[in-house]
Amino acid sequence: YEVQFGAQERPTHHSDSYARARFEVAGHRWIDISEGDYGVSLLNDCKYGFDTYQNTMRISLLRSAVIPDPKADEGHHEFTYSMYPHAGNWRQAETVRRAYELNAPILANLRSEHAGDVPSTHGFVSVDKPSVVIESVKKAEDSDAVIVRMYEAHGTRGPVQLSFDRTPVS
Repeated sequence: YEVQFGAQERPTHHSDSYARARFEVAGHRWIDISEGDYGVSLLNDCKYGFDTYQNTMRISLLRSAVIPDPKADEGHHEFTYSMYPHAGNWRQAETVRRAYELNAPILANLRSEHAGDVPSTHGFVSVDKPSVVIESVKKAEDSDAVIVRMYEAHGTRGPVQLSFDRTPVS
């Protein structure tokens, strides 16, 4: 299960009453069930209640709670989800990347041809380790500094190189 800035493994069986009572747990953009050399990830763009029991994964689409809002979840709802079968485990399958692609798709903006040298790839900031995710880049509220928030998504350690397209200035 993806949780904020990482992932948490959970059992797929109920070994006691505590496990049975956790019929739904929180997750963010994806959950995965894998064994040996194969698995399936369930990706989504806005739902956060999941459960997995044995070989079945479920996602809660609507909540029927009436407190504090008796009209919560009434009306028209739209969401996107994707089943992502893959070789290996979720780390090898780049499930984190696929979930980000579903949640923040590339938007094309067609422009007419113009003079200028545009590189084939370009980015303000990048990292050299695929398991490190740049979550956000923003201007600091109390200075001209730039804040880069990133995390290591696979639970591994090691150095990472942060690169900017030009030398940052303060």
